[in-house]
Amino acid sequence: MYTINKQKPARMIMDVDSSINRTVLDAFKSYATSRLTRIERIEEEIILPEGHTATLDNTIVTAAILGSLLSSEGRVNVGITTDESPTYIEIDTTKLHDINDVHAFIHNLRYNSEIPRLNGITLDIEVSNIKSNLSEESSIWLLAQNGRCTLSIKGDCIDSNMFAHLCKITTFAFEKALKDKKVIPAVDSLPTRPKYIQRQHKSMIEHIYNHKQKNPLSMAILDDVSGKILTYDELWKASESVIQQVREQINTQEAYPRIAIFIERSWKHLISVIATQRMGGTCVLIDLTNPDDRIRDFLNECSPDAIISAVNVIDRARSLTSYPVLDFDKGIYEHTQLKQENDEWIKTDNDVCFIAGTSGTTGRPKAACLSYSGMAATIDTIIDTAELGTNSRGSWLSSPGYGMIEVDPLPVLCAGGTVCIPSSDVLKDIKLLAHWFTKTNITNTLVMTSIAEALWANGFHSGLQTMLVAGERCKQWPKTEYRVLNVYGSAEAAVVSIEDLSEASRRTLLPSVGRAVPGVNMYVVDDDGRELPACCIGELIITGETLSKGYIDYKETQKSFRPNELDTTSKLQYSSGDRARMSLDGTVEIFGRSNALVKIRGHRVDLAEIEITALEVSGVAKAAALCFNDSAGEILELFIETAPNAENVKNEVRQYLSKKLHPAAQPSQIRTTKLPLGYNDKVDYAALRSNLVERDKVHTAFYPSTKNETALRECWLAWTRCDEITLESNFFQEGGDSLRAMRMLGDLTYKYGINIEMSPFLENPVFSNLLHLSTISQTIDMPKFENLPIDQQLEPFNLTEYQQALWIGRGSDFNYGDIGCQGYFEWEVEDLNRDRFARAVVMLVERHPMLRATIDDSGCQRIGTVDASQAVEFIDISDLSPNEIENEINKMRKRMANQEIGIAEWPLFRFVVSQISPQISRIHFNIDLLIADAWSIFQVIIPDIIDLYSKEETELPPIHTTFQDYVAYRNKVKHSAQYHSHREYWLEKIHKLPDAPKLPQLEQIETGAPVRFERFEGTLEKEKWELLKSQGQERKISPSGVVALVFCEALSSWSEKDQFTLNLPISDRMSINDDINFVVGDFTNPLLVPYEVAADDTLQTRGQLLQEAIWQALDHRLFTGVEVLRELSRLKRTGPKPLMPVVLTSLLGHQGRHDVSLLGREVFGTSQTPQVTLDVQVRESKGTLHFKWDYIVGVIRPDVIEEMFSSFCDLLNQLADEPGIWNQSLLDV
Repeated sequence: MYTINKQKPARMIMDVDSSINRTVLDAFKSYATSRLTRIERIEEEIILPEGHTATLDNTIVTAAILGSLLSSEGRVNVGITTDESPTYIEIDTTKLHDINDVHAFIHNLRYNSEIPRLNGITLDIEVSNIKSNLSEESSIWLLAQNGRCTLSIKGDCIDSNMFAHLCKITTFAFEKALKDKKVIPAVDSLPTRPKYIQRQHKSMIEHIYNHKQKNPLSMAILDDVSGKILTYDELWKASESVIQQVREQINTQEAYPRIAIFIERSWKHLISVIATQRMGGTCVLIDLTNPDDRIRDFLNECSPDAIISAVNVIDRARSLTSYPVLDFDKGIYEHTQLKQENDEWIKTDNDVCFIAGTSGTTGRPKAACLSYSGMAATIDTIIDTAELGTNSRGSWLSSPGYGMIEVDPLPVLCAGGTVCIPSSDVLKDIKLLAHWFTKTNITNTLVMTSIAEALWANGFHSGLQTMLVAGERCKQWPKTEYRVLNVYGSAEAAVVSIEDLSEASRRTLLPSVGRAVPGVNMYVVDDDGRELPACCIGELIITGETLSKGYIDYKETQKSFRPNELDTTSKLQYSSGDRARMSLDGTVEIFGRSNALVKIRGHRVDLAEIEITALEVSGVAKAAALCFNDSAGEILELFIETAPNAENVKNEVRQYLSKKLHPAAQPSQIRTTKLPLGYNDKVDYAALRSNLVERDKVHTAFYPSTKNETALRECWLAWTRCDEITLESNFFQEGGDSLRAMRMLGDLTYKYGINIEMSPFLENPVFSNLLHLSTISQTIDMPKFENLPIDQQLEPFNLTEYQQALWIGRGSDFNYGDIGCQGYFEWEVEDLNRDRFARAVVMLVERHPMLRATIDDSGCQRIGTVDASQAVEFIDISDLSPNEIENEINKMRKRMANQEIGIAEWPLFRFVVSQISPQISRIHFNIDLLIADAWSIFQVIIPDIIDLYSKEETELPPIHTTFQDYVAYRNKVKHSAQYHSHREYWLEKIHKLPDAPKLPQLEQIETGAPVRFERFEGTLEKEKWELLKSQGQERKISPSGVVALVFCEALSSWSEKDQFTLNLPISDRMSINDDINFVVGDFTNPLLVPYEVAADDTLQTRGQLLQEAIWQALDHRLFTGVEVLRELSRLKRTGPKPLMPVVLTSLLGHQGRHDVSLLGREVFGTSQTPQVTLDVQVRESKGTLHFKWDYIVGVIRPDVIEEMFSSFCDLLNQLADEPGIWNQSLLDV
C-alpha cells in the first residue's frame, strides 16, 4: 500500500500544442466512423512474459511504459483505482528513457506526487485491480486481477484491427517492464514498407540539355526582379559563358571545381549552378541573409576554389574573404560572343553536388555535402509526384542558400517548364504573393508551411495545380481545388517522404508526411536504435539513395550518421533528430525535434547555438532557449540570468545575436529571470516551460506607476482596441494605423498635456518608444477646455480661419471666386418610407446645432430656432415617362449642384427626395461646406441619418460639445506657447516652401462666364487596394500617403517645376473631449505639404519623403494652413491670385459607424470650392478605393486634366500589380 502525500501536488508540464486535444490513442483512431464498433468497450487478455503475473504495481509501471511509447506530448496521466479513493500521477515520460530502474522511479513518483483524482481530470490510462468505480471516460483500462491483465478500450474510438495491434504493443510494454528493457518487438507488430528497387536517374544537366535540344525556344526562366526572360537555348549558352570565365580565371589542383555562389535568388544564381555542375563541380550555397561573420566562417570551412557573385552584392563578397571572386555580370558580357557552341558536360565521378549550410551545436553552421545521386533521385521524385512537364510554370520562393534548391526550383527546369522568380516585395506580403500567383499563371509552387496556411486562411484561389508544402509541421488538412503535397526532408537526406493531403483520407489527427518515396526507407527507433512497433513514438532514422555524404567536419558526421544497421540500401543511416511514429502501412507523423533542433519558418535552428552565442555576451551568467507553438506557428524565446551588477544586458544580447545568428534564430522575446535548476544543477527546461504562462502575466504586461504612464496606457488601449500592453507592443500590429496614431497623440496633447510628435514615434511605433518620448518631451500647458454656458450658445460667434477664407474667397474680387463652397450627393434607394425619412431629418437637425446655422454679412455665424421639417422636400415624378424623369433628375441635379446656396437664410443644406417609381427614389442632398467638412458629412451626418431612419427607437449617444465651444477653445489656444512655437516653425519654413503645381492652362481663360465644375471619377478594386496598402505599410507610408504620392507623380509630369506644394485639407479636431468626433462643423485645416524629391530618387524614397513632410505638417498644425497662406501672400504679394489651388482631400482611414453605401447606391456627386482649380477627393467604401477629380472648366487645359487622371489611374494599378516599381526612379506615367 502506498501512502499519498496530499501536500505535494504533481508538477504540471506545458502542453506542446495546446490547440490540439491529443490522447495516447491518436494513432489507433479511425477517422472513417463507419468502421467503428458499436459496442461500449473492447476487451482482451494480454499475454504476459512466461513466468510472470500481473500486479497492480507492475501494471502501473507497464502503463507508464505504454504511455512513453504512445504519447506524442511526452506526458501521460495514469489513474489508479482501488478499493480506496481514486488517485492519479502525471508522468514525464521523457525521463523514462534515461532510467534503468523504472520500477523504483514510479515508486518514488507515487510517493511524492500521487494525488486524489478530482472530477474533470482527464486520464490517458487507468489501472485498477477492481472493475467497479472505473471512469467511463478513460480511453484505456488495464485491469490487473488474479495475476492476469485485461486491456479494455472504449469501442467508439478504435476498430478491431487496431485493437489487435494495441494488444501487441501492450504485450511489448509488459515485456519491457517485467523482462528486459531492451526486448525486441514481434515482427508482426512492425510497420510494413515497400520493396526497395534500385532506379536509374538522369542527371540535372542531362535533363536540361535534352530540353535545350528539343525545345530551345521554350521559356526556361522568368525573373521579375530583373525583368530577364531566358529560353532553354539562352540558358545553356549563358552557362557556357560562366564555364569559360571559371576556366580562364581559376587554377585548381582538384579535378572538379568547388564554386561558392554568392548571388541572390535570380536567373544568375541558376545559371551559376548549371555551369558548375556542367563542369562536374560542387556548388557551395551561400545564404546572404546570414550575418557577415557567419558567412565568413562557412566559407572558410568549405574552402571554395572561387566565388561567383553579382554586381549588387560583389563588394560584400570581396570584403568577407580572400578567395577569388568572379564577377558574373562581367563574365557573361565578355563571353557572349563564343566562336562555337559547346554542348559538352563532364560525366563526373564527384560525389558532392552541393554544400549547404545547416545549424550546429558549435555556434556555427554545419556544412552538409549533398550527393549527385541523391539530387537526381529527388528531382525525379518531385517531377513524378507533382506531375511536372513542359507546360508547368513553377515559382522559386525558397532561399537559394539551402539544399531546398533540389526541390525548388530545379525539378521545374528538369521537367522542361518555366521557373518564375518574384520580387522581394512579393515575398514579404501574403496578399501580394497570392496576386502574383494568379498574374503569373503559376501552376506549381513550393511554399513553407506557414505561408501555405496563411494562403489557405485568406481563401487563396488561382489556376494552381500543385502546391508543395515544406518546413514546419503542417497543422491543418487543407480544403483546396489544387493538390497539396506535404514534403518531408532535410539537407542531410533530401526528400524523404511525400503525402498528398488533398487526396489522402484523413488517417491522422494532424496531416502526416506520408510514406517513404522510392529509394528511401524510414524507421522509428528507441534510444538504443532498435526499431519500435508501428504506432509507437521514437526517433526517425532514414536510409537510402537520397542521403548526403555527411558533413565536411567528420566529427559532426559521426554524430548524425552511423553505419547502416537497418537495411542494405545505403552505407550510412541518418539520425534525423525528429520524434515520429509510423503507422502499420508505413505512413509517418512528425512531432518535432527530439533534441535541441527546431524548425522556424522552414529553417533548422539549434537552441543550443542560441544559448552558446548569448553566453558570449559579458554579463550573461546562464541562458536557456525554448521554442513554443501557438496558432501563428513556432516562436523562440530566450531566458537569460544576468551576473551581479550587470546592466543593459538584454539589449546587448539582442544586438549581438542579430550579428551572429540567422534571422530565423532571432528570439521573439528575451527575458531576464532566475533560471530554475534540476537535480543535476542543469537548467530545468520543463519547469521553465511550465511556469511561462504565469510569468507572462507578471513580467511582460505593462502596469503604469505614474499619472503620465496611466495616460499613455489608456490612450494606447483606446486607439488600438487591444486588451493589454507590453513594452514591445507595436501600434500597427495591434490594430492601429496612421490616422489612429494622429488621434492618439492628439489625445495625449490636449487631454494630458503630453506633447509627442508623429515622426519620432512612427520611426519606432512600439510602446517602449512612446514611454521614452513622453519622458523627453516638454510637458505643455494647453488651455483647459470648458463648455460655454447655455445662454451663450445662441449668440453670434466668429468664423474659423478656414471658414473665413471660404466666405471671403467666394466673392468676385478673387481669381476663381464668385462661387459657393458646397457639395452635392445623390443616392438611389429602394422602398424608401417617406415619414420615417422626414422624421430622421428632423431629428438630425435637432441633434446638430450647425445644421441650424446661418452666416450674416459681417461674417458671424449664429445658431437659430428653425422648423426642421422644412429641410426635406418630397417630389413624385413616377408618372412621367423615362425620358421626362431623366430630364427632371438632371434639372434637379444641375440646380442643387451648381446654384450657390445662400448662407444668410436657413437652411444651408437640403434634402430632396424624387420618387421615380413605386419602389425607387432618388435622395438629393446638398450642403454648404461652411457648416460641415468632409468628416462631418461622411462620418456624422450620413451615419446619423442611417441610424435615425433604420431604427424605430433610435437613441444616439448625447453630444455635449458644440462647434461654438470648439471655436472658443481654438481662440484660447492662440495664446499658448505651443501655438507660437508652431507659428515660428512656419514663418521660417515659408521662405523655402515651393509654389503650387503650375499646370498648362488655356491660352484664353474664360472670364465672366459662370464658374462650372466637372468631374472625372474612378475606383481601384478591393484586392488591388489591399495590396497597395500593404506595400505602403511595409515602407511606413500611410494609405493617404500612397495616394498623395501617386497624385504628385501624375502632377509632376505636367508641372513646370518638379518640386511643388500640395494642399492637403484635414478635419483638424483637437481632442478636447470624447465626443468631438461626433460634432458637425467645419474643422478643416489645409496642410501645406512640399513635394521635394530628386530625379534619381526611387519611388519608395519619394513616398517616404512625402510622408515625412505630411507628419511634419501635422506636428505643427496649430498654426493653421490658412494662417500660413496669409503670411505667404504677404511675403510674395500675390494679391487676389490663389496660392494653393490644387487640393487633395483624403478620408482614408476614417472608418465610420456605417459605410455610405448603406444609404443607397451613389449615382452622382460633385463639389466645388472657391479659389480651387483642381479638387481631388479619395475615400474607401466596402474595401474599394473611390477617387473623384473635380475641376473648373476653362482654366487648366482639358487634355492635361484627362492625361493626369489617366496617369493617376495607371500608376495606382501598376503599383498594385508590379511592386518592383517602388525601386524605380524613372516612371512611365
